Amino acid sequence: MARLICEPHKVQKAFLTDPSRVRLFVGGIGSGKTWAGAIEVIRQPAGTRVMVVAPTYRVLKDATLPAFMEAARPLVQSHKRAELVTELINGTQ
Repeated sequence: MARLICEPHKVQKAFLTDPSRVRLFVGGIGSGKTWAGAIEVIRQPAGTRVMVVAPTYRVLKDATLPAFMEAARPLVQSHKRAELVTELINGTQ
């Protein structure tokens, strides 16, 4: 099975380890929100359906999706570009 090796910075680690059911990571451009979000999607239980949102479609398409695909690349089984649906090797979409 593919493994990701990454080291979150202090604020990302605080977000990723917070046990709260609902969490929010707020920060400026370059603060690591997208990377932390990608890791959070990857960590979901097998077969989970996850929704990723962005302020605009353009931000989702031009920034969020490419960053997620880079972070999750070893785990991506398929990606349907027209539907913006990615499936990981564990069945998570």
